[in-house]
Amino acid sequence: MKLILLSLFVISVTVILFPNAFAEIKVETVVDNLKVPWELVFAPDGTIYFTERDGNLWQIDDSGSLKLMAKFPTSGMYEGGLLGLALDPEFEKNNFLYLYQTYAELLTHQNKVLRFTISDGHLTDELVLIDEIPGALWHDGGRIHFGPDNMLYVTTGDATNAGLSQDVSSLAGKILRINNDGTIPDDNPFENSPVFSYGHRNPQGFAWNVDNVMVASEHGPSGENLKGFAHDEINIIKPGQNYGWPEIVGDSDELKFTNPILHSGDVTWAPSGVMYYNSDKIPEWKNKFFVATLRGEHVMMLSLENGKISSAEKIFEGEYGRIRQLVQSPNGDVFMLTSNAENDKILRVSDLQKDVLQVESNLEQIITICALTETAPFFDCSEKWYIYVYDTLAVKCPNGKMAYGCSVWNPDVKFVSIGTAKQDSCYDGKCISVLSHELLHLRCECDWHKYMTPHHGSSDFR
Repeated sequence: MKLILLSLFVISVTVILFPNAFAEIKVETVVDNLKVPWELVFAPDGTIYFTERDGNLWQIDDSGSLKLMAKFPTSGMYEGGLLGLALDPEFEKNNFLYLYQTYAELLTHQNKVLRFTISDGHLTDELVLIDEIPGALWHDGGRIHFGPDNMLYVTTGDATNAGLSQDVSSLAGKILRINNDGTIPDDNPFENSPVFSYGHRNPQGFAWNVDNVMVASEHGPSGENLKGFAHDEINIIKPGQNYGWPEIVGDSDELKFTNPILHSGDVTWAPSGVMYYNSDKIPEWKNKFFVATLRGEHVMMLSLENGKISSAEKIFEGEYGRIRQLVQSPNGDVFMLTSNAENDKILRVSDLQKDVLQVESNLEQIITICALTETAPFFDCSEKWYIYVYDTLAVKCPNGKMAYGCSVWNPDVKFVSIGTAKQDSCYDGKCISVLSHELLHLRCECDWHKYMTPHHGSSDFR
């Protein structure tokens, strides 16, 4: 097993340009020669923990050292095993780590959620939070995350017994919600029950956006129960709602069922982990949901507005095979887990920091050019920074938008050359990477309203 973490060493690096996603990114291999890594989490001190479905729990410390923390019995099932992993919201105080595990019992299979305390690099104080979740060779769910409310959410599959999904007394085919000690929250939708939503077939991923909207992925049918194939789903999860399986596949006119906000129709995605990206590190990706797909071998990038999908794009299509999960790191990189059952990898996706050409521009030349391009469009990029560019060349703004326009010179405004500004070059020492370069310059923050000349006869500029 090879390991590369952060800035230590690199196994391989790939640069990818996504024209539609407006992002030029770098992909590095962090760990390879794995077998179905299933979940990865970051501790506050930078330590990484991840699971392999065959029963391994691994730790990577902030120095890049890889350690096998624990080995759990292999479940012997196709989809079950050591699956979900989460750290307590108060991890710095209590060192609680949570796992979702499939296990065999006599002639049956079950799933359970366990809580451990990490002490001196070892798992101690095992506590079973919830047990006897129906299991099978397939459809074991397994994703666990703490929500914005500090409750632990758990996805379970229907264990190939579709009828259990509509039975609210069963733990199969559900999304569960429990306290961190396994007790049932008082405000759960069903009294004395961990069930949060039902009518699921095999949900394997979920995440929340900044508005606390919960989005989950779910596998559609594979021909069982005469329900056809495909129709994988993306759902907004709400308490007490019935998502229809096996009564409906795809959309329904029946009000008692909640329709997906997106489904795959007759194409199979086999969606797995879901990530909501909320960092400025890759600004083009900010505030979007990302869904890993297994059969589809791509990542879906989704924009959500007013409870509906406003855009959907595929990225990494066919690049890395089956993709199990995506996780945002504390510094805004994205860690991506492949799921090809041999030589699987943990990949790190980050923005491509390009060396920008320094462009020397004299003010007289700039003033002349601006006079000749008076009709060039102008857009301000952010509240603090304004980028000006001659004609139709483009620069990358802090919020990820593209800016076009023409500079308006004033001797009170200090200009710097394009590139990485020194601390004394701008008021707050920030600068922006340039995608195109010719007669470009950057203006530092000032009372710019005083110096703007309206274009197209308009004086309404923001």
